[in-house]
Amino acid sequence: MKNVPIEGLPTVGSFQLLPPAPDACQECATKHEAAMPHNQQSLYWYYWFYAKHNRWPTWADAMAHCSEEMKVKWIAALAERGVKVLL
Repeated sequence: MKNVPIEGLPTVGSFQLLPPAPDACQECATKHEAAMPHNQQSLYWYYWFYAKHNRWPTWADAMAHCSEEMKVKWIAALAERGVKVLL
């Protein structure tokens, strides 16, 4: 079977990601407000990010587009759950 790339969709190794739902974030394939971080646990996000940056994403990457106030809140909430975020 031959893979035929679809223009505009990330290709990772020998497979290509299918597009997320139209009403979901086009980077992490999860429905969230624009001010919120991307879903760092989303497999789509992992492969979308890897295709663009050639490395796996971190929580800092998921919240890079967020305001400083939002980052502080998320870092504190993640710390309560034992997750350390390095910015």
